[in-house]
Amino acid sequence: MRSLLPFILFISLIAACKKDKTDIIEPSPDISTESESASAFTQLKTGNYWIYARYQVDSSGNETCSSLRDSIYIPGDTTINGTNYYIITGTTWGVSYTQYLRDSSTYMVDENGVIWFSSTDFSNILYTKVEPTIYTINYKMTDQGLNINTPSGIYSTYNYQGTVHLEPNFDTWGTPRYTNKYFAEGIGVVKGTFFFTGSPNTIEWRLIKYSLN
Repeated sequence: MRSLLPFILFISLIAACKKDKTDIIEPSPDISTESESASAFTQLKTGNYWIYARYQVDSSGNETCSSLRDSIYIPGDTTINGTNYYIITGTTWGVSYTQYLRDSSTYMVDENGVIWFSSTDFSNILYTKVEPTIYTINYKMTDQGLNINTPSGIYSTYNYQGTVHLEPNFDTWGTPRYTNKYFAEGIGVVKGTFFFTGSPNTIEWRLIKYSLN
């Protein structure tokens, strides 16, 4: 079992459309920020794509850049239960995934009602994911206006952050740990971070190229 630890958290984080034991939190309105559509940050349009460089960052901040690349692509859309969703395909650290997402006012949601971004709600936990005996993750918007440096430029971003509380058998490198996904207005996702439970290192993917319709 412990030989699988480096992969468990990573696979669960990117397999967003797979049903599991989760709690979907219905957020109350956040009146502290001005209403702004999520679409400016998510850029959900057919044909859009983003290419990312991969990095490993150790506990001392030393970076190793891989020659391999990750990507996000929107090949089209589909109708689920009478509602239109964009199809999101991509790779993260060599693992392929597919999501179905749509903008809903100031939120981005999937076909199960899970919230994956908000342009205004920086107060509420937007989504809680529970994997019994392994971890609990609470997702929330943070770091409003944080500047993020990538190979393609410096962007002012909103961060969809996951706070990961690991159970004792999986907390060798401490708990909580964090995942991050940084959205820039007019661009989309410009950087993401995650980790393997069997390593203290952080894995990052940083935007190097994109095309928007």
